[in-house]
Amino acid sequence: ANAGKSGVDCSDEALAAAWAAVRDDKDETDWSLVTLEGKTKVVPLAKGAGGVAALASALPDDKVVFGGLKLGGKFYSFAFAGDSVGAMAKGRAMMCKNGVLNDIFQGVHGEIEVDKDMTEEALLAKFK
Repeated sequence: ANAGKSGVDCSDEALAAAWAAVRDDKDETDWSLVTLEGKTKVVPLAKGAGGVAALASALPDDKVVFGGLKLGGKFYSFAFAGDSVGAMAKGRAMMCKNGVLNDIFQGVHGEIEVDKDMTEEALLAKFK
């Protein structure tokens, strides 16, 4: 496979395209989610507008996802593991985290923690 230094394959052009849409001020897309297919291939999962609420409702129960979000005029990356993801799968996926975040979600202000109950206010409050 076309794995980079990180050992993850982020070669799917749709990955970079989705993040470029989030970063494009003319595009309404403000978040993007990707997930692992197999052990190392990264594939697009979802992207959308609607901010934190839409992103929260898109977080899956059964997958580990990595993503990027436009929030308060800045960009943030994150990793999220659904409640029904087993410990082994979670551990394996999290070993890929830095590679995925660094390869795809470039130019971020920092990394945030996300969950299904998050609100924009609560996230923004962490950065004040």
